[in-house]
Amino acid sequence: MTITFAGRIASNGLTGYGQETGNVAGLTLVADPTGAAGNVLRAHMAQGDALAGGSYRSEVSTYSIRAAIGSRAWYWFETYIPDDWIPDSKLATIWQVHDIADGGDNSARKPPFECLIDGSELEFVSAAATGDADDTPVYREALWKMPLVTGRWIKWVLRADWNYTTGGALRIWRDRRMVYNESGFRNCYNDVLGLYPKLGVYVPLGLSAATPSRTVYHKGVVTGDNAYSTFDAFMAAAGSTDTELESVFTGALAAA
Repeated sequence: MTITFAGRIASNGLTGYGQETGNVAGLTLVADPTGAAGNVLRAHMAQGDALAGGSYRSEVSTYSIRAAIGSRAWYWFETYIPDDWIPDSKLATIWQVHDIADGGDNSARKPPFECLIDGSELEFVSAAATGDADDTPVYREALWKMPLVTGRWIKWVLRADWNYTTGGALRIWRDRRMVYNESGFRNCYNDVLGLYPKLGVYVPLGLSAATPSRTVYHKGVVTGDNAYSTFDAFMAAAGSTDTELESVFTGALAAA
């Protein structure tokens, strides 16, 4: 197989993406805030927005293009948090890998993987089934975290071996350096329809007068399958000249 979704906003706009927003200006193509060439996605929420998908969000997804449970999948994202971001206690997810719950499962559970902002920190959160035949969720908070960085683009690559048994594995790169690496853990649910990425801004508890709006910029998502065994191979197929730099993963919680 190969690249399964080529969703760079500068090249393809929002072609192929599903959209969820409760704000008429929630998902727009705008000039790169750093002044670089090409359009990017501005995901925006404001206090008083209507619900979208049962919650408060402005997100796009590749709902129809999914990775199967038991497979390996690659994901490239690039995100920009503006300097006027106000830290607060309400979690804001900026990208995630979601799934589709089987009939009878708890559809309100957390997604298998989230990149979210918690106060003045950015962190990764994992969720999975408690057992091989039981989709009752178990959550692992803050697999990795770093101080929130604003005013510049950050590149993310996730390689996931999705498995609801102990065959799961995750590797994460930030700006070409591996910051997290684990294997031998459950990292998803036992669901038939598989997993798909979402990006934008999602604040499930909604906004407040103290933080009346949220805006995050994105360059899109590119996904690949098990045709690629290395970071360099996936990035080349994704149309990038980026090559892997020395890992900064230490095995500790925070590797920023």
